[in-house]
Amino acid sequence: MTEKRKGLVMETSPKGQITVITPQGEFQQIPWTDSEVPQVGSEVEYCLPAAGKRLYAWKIMTAIAAGIILFILLLPAGSGLLMTGPREVVAYIGIDINPSLELGLNNKGRVLEALGLNEEGSGLLQRMNIIGVPVREAVAMIAKEAVKEKYIASGEDGIILITAAAGDGQALPEAIGGIEQKVAEVLKEENVSAQVAMLEITAEMREAARAIGISPGKYIILMEALEEGMEITADNLKKSSIAQAVREAGGVPGRLVARARQDRGRFKEMQERFEEQQQVWRERAKEGGPGTVKQTDEQRRETGGEPAEKRTEGKDYRPSEMKGRAGQNGSGGQRGKR
Repeated sequence: MTEKRKGLVMETSPKGQITVITPQGEFQQIPWTDSEVPQVGSEVEYCLPAAGKRLYAWKIMTAIAAGIILFILLLPAGSGLLMTGPREVVAYIGIDINPSLELGLNNKGRVLEALGLNEEGSGLLQRMNIIGVPVREAVAMIAKEAVKEKYIASGEDGIILITAAAGDGQALPEAIGGIEQKVAEVLKEENVSAQVAMLEITAEMREAARAIGISPGKYIILMEALEEGMEITADNLKKSSIAQAVREAGGVPGRLVARARQDRGRFKEMQERFEEQQQVWRERAKEGGPGTVKQTDEQRRETGGEPAEKRTEGKDYRPSEMKGRAGQNGSGGQRGKR
């Protein structure tokens, strides 16, 4: 009979042996027959004869001291944790508070990379170490820090929008389940009343958001706002929180988030319509013709068109054009009033 054990690799040998330290603090030297030799610092599972002798064991304090030294040596700068397990990013979690940021996860749901999508997001990440941390715990840490820095406001303007996107050909890790509930628990502990929503999106939507320089969450809100006929642009969302941008455009932030929950099955259809209309706007911008939206001075110089206020008398025609298309779908039906 054999006994299965786990251990942390301390040393490898070209002679087909590895040295591991067990959770009990024991060092064991074992034969390794697999063609691929594990990396030092990785966790391995191996078989040991039930009555097999231990080749050597050291005192528990020595083992603990050696383990701590190894831990420190292998620790990436700023990571805060020893990273074991798969190192391929298979999914992305986007978080919009106003700090906007994105976490890359392995298939065990641990954070492999963290990226600030705006200045506030980068600043928030600099104040914490979440590499190697399980995603639910990492998101909870981010929420707590956001409350501490007063990024989350109680009431209607308090919104945390989370998106989950699998990588190409990958599946979302089971570990992402419960993220929304975890954040809600943190807010309750901090006595903050805010709306939390988590939406699953496609890899294509994530890439489309990156292409126009905003987070996936803000991309969804942009599509919803334009279908509502609101005058809002990607630039508006780049410069402020979702709540602020929607309020300034005359909308109700919580309402758009609620609509996004209901429309999650229609995201692909909405994205196609949005991208079609974007192409129309780009062509008009090149021609400098009517309907071009609130161009910057630089854009107007590039297109050679007249100032936007002259062509449109200060009105942004894009939302109305989207709204006219928003009621159409493949079956000829219309969306009801919101």
